[in-house]
This record gives sequence, structure tokens and C-alpha cells, in this order.
Amino acid sequence: MKRKSFILSLAAFACLFVFACAAQAPGDTEGRKALQTQLGGRVENGAVKIISFKKTNGQLSAGGTEYKMDWEAEVECAQTVVIPLNALFTETCRAGAKLPLKSIYYFDKTENGWIARRPGY
Repeated sequence: MKRKSFILSLAAFACLFVFACAAQAPGDTEGRKALQTQLGGRVENGAVKIISFKKTNGQLSAGGTEYKMDWEAEVECAQTVVIPLNALFTETCRAGAKLPLKSIYYFDKTENGWIARRPGY
């Protein structure tokens, strides 16, 4: 009976640990904020609107201090704008068009939570 109780306690602890770690990983909210930062003033001035953002996959580094997020999003452009995808590539979005985006963000864990790196760096 003690052995069964110990095994159940251990299983419960393992589940709590896994869920606690998963809850701490960056999610859609952090990814959407990173995209908004990447788009810069284009969102604030109304040139670009983020229609949707979805985290499609994620991976925590072995040390637990870095996180890789795969994502996809759709933006709508009120005017023709150039969207920086990373350090090397841009995408032109024509006025009135919806543009699907798909990429990867990397986050660093800090004392104040997860901070997104600049795309492509």
C-alpha cells in the first residue's frame, strides 16, 4: 500500500512539474507582442493590422534559458508597406491585401520573463 501511495505521489509531482514548466514557456501573447514589435510603427499608425497569430510549435533549450517558437500569422495592410521578416529578407504587402506570415522567434529567459530576440539574429 505504501509503495502504491509513493508511486501515485511521484506521478502527481511529475505531472505538476511538467505543467508548471509548460506554463512558463512563451505563448501566443508573447509571440504576438514580438510580431507587433517587429512591425514597429506600422501597427500603431494603422498601416498593418495583425488578424491572427498562432504558436505552432515550441522547444525549450536543454539549459532552460532559451526558447524557440514556430509561429504563423496573418496581417492585413491598409496601405502598401514593406514588412521586415528578418535581418536579410522583407515582404511587400499591398494596400488592401492579407498576407500570411510564417517564421520562428527565439526568446531568452530573464528575471522579468521571456524576451524575444530581434528576428534573424
